[in-house]
Amino acid sequence: MRRFILFLIINTLFIFTNAQDNNCHCKYYNVSEETLEDKLTGIQILNEQVKMPDGELYSQWSSGDVILNNGEKITNRTIRYDGLNDQLTFYNLNKKAQLAVEKGTIKGFDIQLFTTNKMLHFTKLKINNLYSPGYEEHFVQILVAGKVSLYASRKLHNLVSSNQLETSYFYILVKEDGSSTQFQNFSRRYIVNLFPDKENIFRPSLKKQKNRVRTEEQLIKAIELYNSL
Repeated sequence: MRRFILFLIINTLFIFTNAQDNNCHCKYYNVSEETLEDKLTGIQILNEQVKMPDGELYSQWSSGDVILNNGEKITNRTIRYDGLNDQLTFYNLNKKAQLAVEKGTIKGFDIQLFTTNKMLHFTKLKINNLYSPGYEEHFVQILVAGKVSLYASRKLHNLVSSNQLETSYFYILVKEDGSSTQFQNFSRRYIVNLFPDKENIFRPSLKKQKNRVRTEEQLIKAIELYNSL
């Protein structure tokens, strides 16, 4: 009987110790006083094992601002957009750690590209996911803000066959009445057909500008033109 009780005690200690050694691989970050003052909290994440595609938005850390839900800005932070997981990451120099920001705690962010000195503005938008059913909140880039707004989803997707990432952008157009349209391919005819109420003046105006609406830049100019009509 004593041997049986001793066996139970040893077995219990072994299970308890083994459970402690097999915690999840998540590495939680202890929030520093600086982070608390900034009202930014994050969880430390490991470096990506997948090769990021070329482009500053994904592959380089940049200077930027984070906009909190109350509208306040946290300026000049070292940030990067993680397009694979659709999350904002920032770098803590003191901890030498990369942290993922909880999406629900921020309204958006502005990120500056070094080569062009261009500032990209991102916000949260609830959209219908093209790759899974239902609506989800995503970070999207603001391309045009006005009575008709245009956004771009810059998410990345993993190619299982090659273990590489590819860009697969799509666009979201939001009208004055709140209705929205998502699309990947576009043309002058497609964009004009989205606005049947002003088709008679929108189409000639685009032709006058010689805008065939085949590139993203031309798409932006087309929506800006419509907003001016």
